[in-house]
Amino acid sequence: MQKPMWNSAVTIGAVEIAGPFEALSFLDHGWPNHKGPRFVDARFACLAALDERTDPEDAKARFAEALQEAQLH
Repeated sequence: MQKPMWNSAVTIGAVEIAGPFEALSFLDHGWPNHKGPRFVDARFACLAALDERTDPEDAKARFAEALQEAQLH
């Protein structure tokens, strides 16, 4: 099974996130202590994209919203 990729990467500082697998890793290991509701939405969306239950671009949109919520954009 291939990892789904986004049409374009999301850049956070020097880190490029190219798809839901990398986004999930960043959410789990690179996120600040504050984890709001958008964080939870992004995590579920990334898992759903990896399980092919949703479009990877939807996970990207949720991840971008979580970045804004955490002021990491």
